[in-house]
Amino acid sequence: MSPGDNPRPGQKMNLSPIKTFTPIPNLFYWDLRQQTTPNGGILHRIPGKHATLYSMLHFSMATLCKGSMEWQTRSCNPAFNLAGVNTFFGIRYAQAPVGKLRWRAPVPVKRRRGAEKVIDATVAGPACLQSTAGWRVDSDFPIPQGEDCLSLTIQTPSEPASDKLPVMVLIHGGGYLAGSSVYTSGDSLVHQSNGGMVFVSIQYRLGALGFLGGDEIKKDGTWNAGLLDQRAALEWIRKNIHYFGGDPSKVTITGSSAGGGSVAMQMIMFGGKPKNPPFQAAIPEFPWWTPTYDDEWVQGQYDGFLKAANCSSLRCLRKLPLSAIRTASRAATVAAYLDKQYAYGTFYWGPAIDGKIIQGGLHEEFEDGHFTKVPILVDRNFDEGFIFSNTSLASDEEALADLSALWHRDSSFVEEVWEQYPESTYNISHLDDLPSYQLQKNSGFYNGTITNSFIRRSAIFGDALVACPTTFISEAVTKAGLSAYKLIFNSGFQFHSATIYFAFSNYTDVDGSRFVNGASIPGNATLATLLRNYLISFTLFHDPNTLKPDYGVFPSWPEYTAHDPKVMYLADSGVEVVADPEGSGKCDIFADGAWD
Repeated sequence: MSPGDNPRPGQKMNLSPIKTFTPIPNLFYWDLRQQTTPNGGILHRIPGKHATLYSMLHFSMATLCKGSMEWQTRSCNPAFNLAGVNTFFGIRYAQAPVGKLRWRAPVPVKRRRGAEKVIDATVAGPACLQSTAGWRVDSDFPIPQGEDCLSLTIQTPSEPASDKLPVMVLIHGGGYLAGSSVYTSGDSLVHQSNGGMVFVSIQYRLGALGFLGGDEIKKDGTWNAGLLDQRAALEWIRKNIHYFGGDPSKVTITGSSAGGGSVAMQMIMFGGKPKNPPFQAAIPEFPWWTPTYDDEWVQGQYDGFLKAANCSSLRCLRKLPLSAIRTASRAATVAAYLDKQYAYGTFYWGPAIDGKIIQGGLHEEFEDGHFTKVPILVDRNFDEGFIFSNTSLASDEEALADLSALWHRDSSFVEEVWEQYPESTYNISHLDDLPSYQLQKNSGFYNGTITNSFIRRSAIFGDALVACPTTFISEAVTKAGLSAYKLIFNSGFQFHSATIYFAFSNYTDVDGSRFVNGASIPGNATLATLLRNYLISFTLFHDPNTLKPDYGVFPSWPEYTAHDPKVMYLADSGVEVVADPEGSGKCDIFADGAWD
């Protein structure tokens, strides 16, 4: 475990040796309207070593999506893949937020009539506008993008266990400025559930289009438009998922990184007061808790964007072409970073406290009980701060200056945090616990010198933004009398995002292997299957222990409790129940007003 973590007493299960794996490319889909065969079968290309093999997969149209939905369809034309999963791409849940609809709450889609009732769901729609943080090299994001992006993807088992299945809804991550519904596939989960669940992934407005605030928008629009998009998608699912075999009363929301942060935000939206929320459980994976700044900072963000766009009013912004919005977003983001308005590793755009949609900071709202009361399963990866820290950081002075930009607090607070992460504990010996780092270094990606200052800064960053929030959420949910389960994951990539490659894929037996930064990172097939089993079991029963694996005996995962906080620890060395390393007072300094 990382320096400073508690010992790991308790049960342990040794795992099978790591299995190497070459990822299979994404499946290729053809539009049914153009590529059906004479007898109505679907032309399907099989990837990997069987790339030349084609099969005729007969599919009876209108076997799903029967009936007349509020706006939608009598048949949906799904794609079909080798995992026995029907995939419906690009289903709109709201109108395109363009022109006068920019920076406003999402508007429901209009009722479809006539021929429009048949939806081609074989092709994914465009992603919402993508952007990058100021500390990163700009990227062109070679995927279709646009403002008509408020859509979702639905995946259902081809042989459902019943006509009312529990539903997992994924809110994608990406720092609130990148990502899409097709980046994270649910084939692996739906397949392993043996027909037991439906998977939905949603898109929402990102960056400036999703999270710009300021006085002018508050008067003639809405802050946190991206969060409202997420809620609109959940409401659409509540109304329509039964047409796809899903049960709207058994919805579990999940997401990783900013997606996990979004799950937490959905829990505190409107002060957690809605009596009938559109979800009944939550799985915030390594939830990203960004700083919640005051009105003055948000107004400065708006003014900077206005200047970068060469506009003087919101009316002007609403008339700009999308290309100008992208250019202005990049310019404003870079300028703010150079002005030290935000720290390396954070992403500038994100949810803000508007007093209505978001009424307080995340820690404040959870601590005060102002959140939707549902059971949760929360996790974090072994090292959450490494990839969000600058490897060129050479001194304590540089690290302290960077952390000052993270919190916008006086120097005494930053120095107090720094002292709680002493060099005697947080130093380069931590690299010995990171085989993923060693593989990437051997590939030539990490070619500089890692300093003790870097290790201390990355530990602080990872604890403050991810690790400690997993404990804050667990404590709050437990205090409210509901079940909470916490997991720490140490395999594969090891850093932020590691679990994604073990759980989500269009390949049914994905094992967490990943090629990144020139290095082949091995996975672990046993851990991957076990992790998916936990996620499926919690989605179906709100308990990760209910579904028993048939490939080994593993320790029971205890509920998180205030008097004896235990977590499940999944690693290549074994599976065991351990004391929560963030539950021993380590996080108190971050709970005491660091964010709120």
